[in-house]
Amino acid sequence: MNLRRYFMIGAAAVAVSIQGCGCDSNKKRTSNPTTPPAESTVTIQGTAGKGILQNFTATAHIFSGNVDEPIASGITQTDGTYRLEIPRQNIGSPIIVRVAPRSDSTMICDLPQGCGDNEFGEPTPVDDDFQLSAIVPSVSENQNVNLSAFTTIATSLVLDQAQSGDNLDTIRRYIAESNSQVANRFGISSDLTGLPVIDITNPNQANTIQGLSDRETARYNALNSGLLSALMNDNPESSMGSALNQFVADYVERGVAGNTSRDSDTSFAEIVRQAAEALRIVGERAGESSNLNLQPLTQELTTEADLASNEEPDEFDQGTPSDTDPDASAREKAIAMVTDLRNLIFSFGEQSIEGGTIGAIADDFALQIEGAEMASSGDAGALVEALTLAASALDDANRAYQANNALTSYVSDTGITVAIEAGDDAVSFEIDETITAVNPSVKLTLSSTNALDLNDSETDASASGEYTISGSAETDALTLIISQGSFSVNYEGAKEAVTENHELSNLQLRLAAQLKQNVELPIVLTGRLEATVSNVELESTSATGGDSTEASLGTVAFSFNGSVGNSAGETAQFALALSGDAKGMSLTEAWVNGTKSVTTETEEQFADASGSLHFTAKLTGIPNAVVISFSASRTALEAAETSLNVRYSGKQFRFSMDVEAGEPKGYLTITNQDGVILRLRQVKTGNKLVAEGDVAYQGVVYGVIEERTGLVVVRFGDELETLY
Repeated sequence: MNLRRYFMIGAAAVAVSIQGCGCDSNKKRTSNPTTPPAESTVTIQGTAGKGILQNFTATAHIFSGNVDEPIASGITQTDGTYRLEIPRQNIGSPIIVRVAPRSDSTMICDLPQGCGDNEFGEPTPVDDDFQLSAIVPSVSENQNVNLSAFTTIATSLVLDQAQSGDNLDTIRRYIAESNSQVANRFGISSDLTGLPVIDITNPNQANTIQGLSDRETARYNALNSGLLSALMNDNPESSMGSALNQFVADYVERGVAGNTSRDSDTSFAEIVRQAAEALRIVGERAGESSNLNLQPLTQELTTEADLASNEEPDEFDQGTPSDTDPDASAREKAIAMVTDLRNLIFSFGEQSIEGGTIGAIADDFALQIEGAEMASSGDAGALVEALTLAASALDDANRAYQANNALTSYVSDTGITVAIEAGDDAVSFEIDETITAVNPSVKLTLSSTNALDLNDSETDASASGEYTISGSAETDALTLIISQGSFSVNYEGAKEAVTENHELSNLQLRLAAQLKQNVELPIVLTGRLEATVSNVELESTSATGGDSTEASLGTVAFSFNGSVGNSAGETAQFALALSGDAKGMSLTEAWVNGTKSVTTETEEQFADASGSLHFTAKLTGIPNAVVISFSASRTALEAAETSLNVRYSGKQFRFSMDVEAGEPKGYLTITNQDGVILRLRQVKTGNKLVAEGDVAYQGVVYGVIEERTGLVVVRFGDELETLY
């Protein structure tokens, strides 16, 4: 995949010339609100979760620079929902909703490590300090307000800014900006109080299945879990309430850093990594029979955490609020999104950011994209494949040496020669040759010290442990230098009269490595590379007339994260991950009467595959000035879901589309930091492809996309905005 082309075209011309995924075009949109009913109250309702909070007192307060006595109260139910009846005279007022524990209150534990004596998914008591809050600019008719750790942070930011003499317009601006800046800091592209809060610990209940099927909802709830999980890992002696309150106070003062130098300071990397761990557990709970596929998002979060952990420590950041006017109407927000997108498409290099322009760091973009292409290229794949073959040869050589300790060399089944030398404390192995079993061929020099426990008898075999390795692998285009690494394996086998069974539970390469181009002025990647193969089973049967081999495939993962630099001294951070999952899929190879037959992937049986790439482009002294991320996930034999995120000061864009048989399918969907959604596709009218689509906010369509005399425009009533 040409990542340079995907980014430069994907962030710009994708919106011009490619279709994407979106809602059914026949789905009805919500119309404008109807005339208010004449009841004496309006309803605020929602869900409180960090995980789900049960039997908490819920209260609503008018906010005008301070917090008054509650104007309504209620109790959260077993599913975390609450309902408050607000007197109608308070319509238009800023409102704070709070939940606080009672003597019988419990939280459904959503921390991957558990909550004291209670495991993930079990109710657990909480301390008196454990409270959540949310704040909205004004109460309107029958409004949903959900509470989470992130709405609590936003509420505290408002309380820190507001003064007793502030007027309502100023307070509403504080509220809109605080909600927006917290959302943007954590990469959330929707209103914090509007996103569903679900019980991720119960992935088989209907509303959880629905929530986890939506990428934004799943990510939000995973981060909500990961935040407290990371806090408790860093501060195990604290209560959950005091740990959360301290983090909120610290965020109000300085924000959160991608990476931190003090163990007690919780970083963005730790939060996101714990969010990935929570989703991994949820995926296991859902089971293989579930239609939920959380692996792509889990991998995306892990890659995002890898990127953040590579940052300079202690660069704290509160986030930047959306630069859309907080007082803008829904229609104005929709128009602003089209304007911003047009600027992204045609004037990306000139976009103003933090006193400079994105154009000023265009070289960094090129540097990182080239580095990402290099790490995911065919030559890089050949280097990793050659290392895996070499690791297998080392394992074979070790087996042979265990059977005959007089050996000084060994040739593996793949033709790799391993020199063997016995030392006082360990046996060392050397490989120095060109491996031609991969394409392109790889010149490999590898030194290894054995630390494996091996058992190999006439009836069974097993191996576990680790080799330490160092050396280099080289193609004509790339060189991989391994300064320090290890190869570990867990294997078991059994032999019978005509059948052999082999089970590889885990094979893992971990390398501190440098990957560089073989040119005069090379791009160089420096960091940590890991490659893993797990859960592979093999059964070989010998019979009259022919032999057969059946393999039950497992999972394969590759990751590389660190920094990318060039000869000019420019550096940036990157994180790349690729994975495949074929658990439960069998491939059979049979030789019968000299004829070979092999089963391959089908429409019903195919391997899952996904990839995720995150990288940053920085301005001097400004962390995370621009963050780009790309992810793709296979959904069928010849189909995939893809997304591209572009995030910079006060703006976010997520481009999402489905691809089938190499072609776009349906709508391109673009969501911005305000939650405005633009859908775009091309349909055939006669012999011509014509663009069509719409622009909506909170379910209401405000703009219709049309093609007029060679231009694609968005019609907002009588007003036209050119898209491209």
